[in-house]
Amino acid sequence: GGTLQIGNGGTAGSLGSGAVINNATLIFNRSDNLLVGNNISGSGRLIQAGTGTTILTGTNTYSNVTLINSGVLQVGNGGASGTLGTGNITNSAALVFNRSDALTVPNLITGTGALTQIGPGTLELTRDNSYAGGTIVSNGTLLVNNTTGYGTGSGAVTVVAGATLGGTGAVATLTLQSGAVLAPGSSPGTLTVNTLTMNAGSTNLIEITSPGLEAGTYDVVKGSSVTFAGVLSLAFSGGTYTNGSTVQVYDYTTYTNNFDAVVWSGLPGSQQATFDPLTGYVTVIPEPGPVALVGGGLALLVVLRRRRK
Repeated sequence: GGTLQIGNGGTAGSLGSGAVINNATLIFNRSDNLLVGNNISGSGRLIQAGTGTTILTGTNTYSNVTLINSGVLQVGNGGASGTLGTGNITNSAALVFNRSDALTVPNLITGTGALTQIGPGTLELTRDNSYAGGTIVSNGTLLVNNTTGYGTGSGAVTVVAGATLGGTGAVATLTLQSGAVLAPGSSPGTLTVNTLTMNAGSTNLIEITSPGLEAGTYDVVKGSSVTFAGVLSLAFSGGTYTNGSTVQVYDYTTYTNNFDAVVWSGLPGSQQATFDPLTGYVTVIPEPGPVALVGGGLALLVVLRRRRK
């Protein structure tokens, strides 16, 4: 039993340099930034109580809960180290991830606090989390790969310029700012976003990996309401696609607007791809030939002449 508290609300107090075996309660209560590189093990719990930021860079395996009551608990400091323990997390303030490599978080995250991905690496959430403070992806990639509920809790998710959100799980509300990327699926797969808002300058990456268009060979984004904007980028692979091939990559009840541009790769110069926001279908069609282009130009010329008369 008992408690070991680091700091008393000010800027003093630290651990030694060795490993920490915590079989009771370990509390951090400082008002500034504190880097904790110790490996923390044991059956105890960890509490972030100070108004400052506690940064964990050790390989932590403690098995009890993590409580974030105040301030910020940050995992990683821009490198390839730093983990949480194995228990559930109650986040009532701010939980931040800052790693340069891939990190999977199998912990259940609850509470009223927010989660932020600031590292250049990839953060993967796999549980049906219920934290309510929202999620910000300001750098790197956030993969939402839960199987039930919402992987990012009940709050709104915002992806900013230069960052990416992907995965095969579910998100309640998602906004893509200009420069943000949505890359659904897992080469490929289906991502559920109940309410999706895209802004001009954002990009949606959709993979279509088989000309047979069998289920599971293309990305799908589905939900209730979507506002289209930005660029739809289609990556075709796996063989030759016939003209008229069509597949639904967005499955929404209601929609607003359309993409500002549709671009594609993996099709020959004789083909192009179109998108219908009403149905959510992508269709492969022939690239207009010179005759069609000339015909269109003549038709336009006739119309202009009639208007001048």
